[in-house]
Amino acid sequence: MFREIKENYALAWRFAAALPLIFALPVAVEAIQHVIEWRIGMFESAAMASAAENHPARSGWAYIKIATLVVMGWWVWRFLGFEGDRGRTMRWDSFAASRYSLVLIFSAVLTVLEMQVGRLLGGAFESSRHLLLAGIGLMLVAMALELYFAPWKVGAALGRPKAGLAESFKAMHGNIAWSFGLTLAMFFPVMILHYALGLLPIVLPAAAGAVLLVLDSLLVGYLAILFPTTVYIIARRATAGSEAGNPVGSKTLPLPA
Repeated sequence: MFREIKENYALAWRFAAALPLIFALPVAVEAIQHVIEWRIGMFESAAMASAAENHPARSGWAYIKIATLVVMGWWVWRFLGFEGDRGRTMRWDSFAASRYSLVLIFSAVLTVLEMQVGRLLGGAFESSRHLLLAGIGLMLVAMALELYFAPWKVGAALGRPKAGLAESFKAMHGNIAWSFGLTLAMFFPVMILHYALGLLPIVLPAAAGAVLLVLDSLLVGYLAILFPTTVYIIARRATAGSEAGNPVGSKTLPLPA
């Protein structure tokens, strides 16, 4: 697994260097969110941060941020699947786009369900301990769904005609535990850094806080690439060696050297 973690970070850097304008998209979206948070006083104190957490402007922008993260998969998976060919990555493919539109719909429905169920859980549990356990359970269910459909999502972006939900589910059978482990190993330390950069401005002077928020925007841009590269590596492992019905279309899913 250590080899895949190292490879994952390297692939994300390679994508950012090859397509800097695409990398700049999630950076800009996160930066705008921080500007919104700054203007509504979220970094003035811990009390203000708590009060502003569900501010309509911040909550509304969160949907744009999520949409950006989902769309990033289209470019990242095409870049990796086409072995770093920037021309093929950016070339419009109507067949792949039609298949990927289903991925967008799936992600949108899953996101709305997560948010709505999260609100229901918040109202159903008075105990913070029970709420935490329920939240963890919800997160694990959402992760499982995302992982089971990893080959389908990658294959859709690449325009693979055999990239179906059933094939994806079958390919992932027996790979879920490893995929969970890779996902947690990849993102647990990075997410801690992300939350630290977002919370420290509350207790630091304004100038220092602003610098940390800029760094956090860059980190989120990198995370927006790292998420789909992780999914790609999971899909590659699940489908390696497959014959007919391979959701990604070949015995092994090629990666740039």
